[in-house]
Amino acid sequence: MKIGVNIGHYGTVGAEGILSEVKCNTEIYNQLIPMLEKVGYEVIPCNVAKAPDYVSATTFANTQDLDLLISIHNNSHPNVSANGTEVLYYTGNEETKVLAEKLSLSISSKLGTRNRGAVPRNNIHIISRSKAPCILIEGFFVSNKEDCAKYDPHKIALGIAEVFGYVKSTELVTPNDIVWELGHRGIVTDKQGMLDEISKDPNGRLYWLARKTANMTVNK
Repeated sequence: MKIGVNIGHYGTVGAEGILSEVKCNTEIYNQLIPMLEKVGYEVIPCNVAKAPDYVSATTFANTQDLDLLISIHNNSHPNVSANGTEVLYYTGNEETKVLAEKLSLSISSKLGTRNRGAVPRNNIHIISRSKAPCILIEGFFVSNKEDCAKYDPHKIALGIAEVFGYVKSTELVTPNDIVWELGHRGIVTDKQGMLDEISKDPNGRLYWLARKTANMTVNK
């Protein structure tokens, strides 16, 4: 199965609230890709910088013969009390409606946010013009204080990936999972820098030291 994954508003600003939507979208995307690949899916990045209204991203996705397209977003509203998790799907598509319901429940359960459920939409370009069935994730509200306090890109990615069959290993083994855990615990502050260093020697001393430390932390 070939799944396209799109960072919402990639290369642009997106919604700005207490947190930056694009920054959060990117963090979730970076967590999600290796999880889906671990299950065995062929994952196609569908990101085109500065693609207003998703036109360029959708056009690119439509050349990839995808089975499914996932667009990662987070919500915002002038009324800062608006909160929760929802997943948008194309109006009338019952198959993606069921998938959207499962995803919204899974993500909200991981985050502890309100489950707003599956929301039908036919006026969003990437949903209505995608050749493949498309779902648009709205993980939480960047404009809501309580939602922002619960934000965790790993949990959102895990909530998505588990719907697609991902089972988290008891032991953290991928550099992405290891470094995320160390960063989450405050042991590492420059996560990207550490990932870059590990990539220079994927089976080297730094990787094994980080792996041991991360798993000792997890198992406390």
